[in-house]
Amino acid sequence: MDRVASDETVRVFFAVELAAALREEAGWAADALRERVGSAVGLEVRWTRPEAWHVTLRFLGDIATSRLGELLAAAGEALVALAPFELRLGAGIAFPPRRARVLALDLVPHAPLAAAAAALERVVVGCGFEAEKRAFEPHLTLGRVKRGSLRAREIPGVAAAGAAVQSVRDVVLLRSELHRAGARYTPLGRIAFGGSDHP
Repeated sequence: MDRVASDETVRVFFAVELAAALREEAGWAADALRERVGSAVGLEVRWTRPEAWHVTLRFLGDIATSRLGELLAAAGEALVALAPFELRLGAGIAFPPRRARVLALDLVPHAPLAAAAAALERVVVGCGFEAEKRAFEPHLTLGRVKRGSLRAREIPGVAAAGAAVQSVRDVVLLRSELHRAGARYTPLGRIAFGGSDHP
């Protein structure tokens, strides 16, 4: 937390960072997705940068840096009860229903990600922040629709191979800085599942 001044406000969120193997596999799926939606009439998509890919568990927005220590400590106490798990990429999906704005890959399995998100939601609310109004949707965002929309939940012909596996051992609190070229993310702290130490 020495990366930010003590009186600063930062834009932060909890996430799972993507390992190289899943990032590579997601890149192949992203290429297929661009090809699939590229011919859609009236559809304009802003594609996310591979180096910025991550799995958001809980977005907080702008908070005072004086709250970071409290959040990390509370998250550490909550996540110690959860075990590390293995993660794979799944099929291409679009949401919300009927007028999709996010193009993404599903994640397999849902349960451990949902458990981590629920634990972090309790932490955030316990620290005095507003409860999240939207249901948690495990996904890896590949693009956001700027103009037009898709109406299908699943995107035929787009899916990760599912061969790459990531062992998820921790959650990271990321600082998000918005730039014209895209958001830049900086880790502010890591919280291990099961209280395990990192090598």
